[in-house]
Formats: sequence, structure tokens, C-alpha cells
Amino acid sequence: MIKEALQYLAELGKASVAPMKVDIKDPERVTYLIGDKTISIAVANYRDHAVNDLDSLIKSAETESATSPVIWVGETDVVLILDDSDTRREQVTLTLNHTAVFRRLLELRASSPWFEPKAFRRLLRVELYGALESSVLYDRVARIRFEAGQVTSQETSRSKESIGKQLKTEVSADGELPEDVVLTCPVYEDQEEFAICCALEVDAARGMLQLVPFPDEIQRVTKLAQQDIKTKIEAKVPQVPVYLGTP
Repeated sequence: MIKEALQYLAELGKASVAPMKVDIKDPERVTYLIGDKTISIAVANYRDHAVNDLDSLIKSAETESATSPVIWVGETDVVLILDDSDTRREQVTLTLNHTAVFRRLLELRASSPWFEPKAFRRLLRVELYGALESSVLYDRVARIRFEAGQVTSQETSRSKESIGKQLKTEVSADGELPEDVVLTCPVYEDQEEFAICCALEVDAARGMLQLVPFPDEIQRVTKLAQQDIKTKIEAKVPQVPVYLGTP
């Protein structure tokens, strides 16, 4: 209907007939007076509903208003198109929020900051809380001392805890720091955890430490997180097409 109407207007334009827009107080239609004829064209009336969780979005895909639904899973949101026609007049959006730990890892990847030992311990204990399986790395950092451009270890009275599986082969018996560290955290809120490999760098001359996700690790786990959401949706509403990307 819309295509034919626009073609008709184009043909009239070629014939030097100037259409006049008529206000008929209908927000869903645009009306033109052309000579002694009136033509009305339907206009898409977009409505974007927001939901707070994935279950609500899935329920929306099962309602009667979802006549031809399709779902897109992107990096920042999940979008349900209720009627995947030319107009796409109504959709439901779930904003994907990164967890606090993953946001901090994004910052570490972007700026690669260096930390003094005290600030680095706070990074591990507070800002990356729960991302390390055990406190072994924290204990190692607490014991190191920088003297004359060298890293030395100093034992403390704190009891040694068992080494977590991701550090078992990376922390030596004499308390050396590992070169690689594996952190685990959800990418988005209300999601399972994913492993993220990071490099631990030590600048002995300056007495500074650095923890940075390896290149492509952020992108890799983000894709895994998106695929996880896609799989969950497909399991709940197998009749609805689900794609990775944006509509």
C-alpha cells in the first residue's frame, strides 16, 4: 500500500501536479490533496517498550501483539521486534548492564594503569571482588617488597591459603608472582561467569604493578555472553528467530 502510494505521488510529480498536505488530525496517517483527489498514507508509529529482565522480554514475544516477532541480541541491549514488517511499529528493549567487575576490566584494558602495591591490593580485594577464586595472589602481592629496583618476598604471619585451580601452575612455592592471571566474572548482570585471561606486569624500578586483560579477551567473552543470551531465548521461544547484532 505504502509503496504504491509513493509511486503514485512520484508519477504525479513528474506530471507537474503539486500535492498539498492536508491536516486531518490523524497521527497515524499523512493525507495529500492532489487536484481533486485525496490520497492517504499510513505512517509508522514507533513505540519502544522497556523491560527489566530477560523473562519479561520473552513473555512479550509470546503475546498476541507479537504477530511476526524477531529478536536481536547486541552488545548493549536485546531488542524484540513484535511485528517484523516494513514499518516495525512496536518493539521491546532490554538494556544489558555490565557488572561492576567487568566494567573495571574494561577500564583496565582501555587505559592500562599502573598501581602502587597498596592500590593494587585494593584493586584485587575490593574492585575485583569475587573474580579471583582464592586470596593467594593477594597474599603474594602483600608480601612483595621493592628494594633497589628488585622485587623481594617477605613472609608474614598470615596463614597460607590453598591455591585456586587457576593459579596452581602459575604461583611458585617461593611466592613469586604469576605472569598470567585468570579472573572469572559475569559480563552482564544476572548471568553466569566467564573466564578472562589477564597479564600481570611488574615494574621493579618504579615499584609498580599492572593487571590488564589480554588483547581480544574482552571481545571474546562479550561474544560468549551474547551467545549465552541467544541460546537461553531460543530455548524458551524456539518459534521466534533470534539473531546476534542490531535490528
